[in-house]
Amino acid sequence: MTVRQIGKTDIQFPDEKLRRLMAHVNRLTEEVQQIQAMLDEGQPGQVMTKLTGRDYDAGWGTGGGSSAGEANIAANVGDGVGVFRDKSGVQLNFRSLIGGAGIDIVIEADQIRITATDSAEQLEPIVIAGVFA
Repeated sequence: MTVRQIGKTDIQFPDEKLRRLMAHVNRLTEEVQQIQAMLDEGQPGQVMTKLTGRDYDAGWGTGGGSSAGEANIAANVGDGVGVFRDKSGVQLNFRSLIGGAGIDIVIEADQIRITATDSAEQLEPIVIAGVFA
């Protein structure tokens, strides 16, 4: 890592407050130099990742994506009708399932099971009403 000097100054001040301020400015300048040196090491398209909890311990890598979002896909797995709708930018959109009167919706691993909780006699008027409505 190459460190460039970008404004560090060794001006001495007789006033204690000004000396502390100058020391603070010099520390900040050194930090900016370290950050600039890390940025200089990267190439276009790379992503900087913090490697540990220590300051300035980072590395450059591909990151697997771009600023437009990851190149990813979605798939419906299991048997039956899928709930995946589409992808808009980086957001994957799925359809919602809503249980009605006498209908229960349960997630089972890769599948969503929809069952009638009422008896056939109780559901028959709903079916007939739906057909003739």
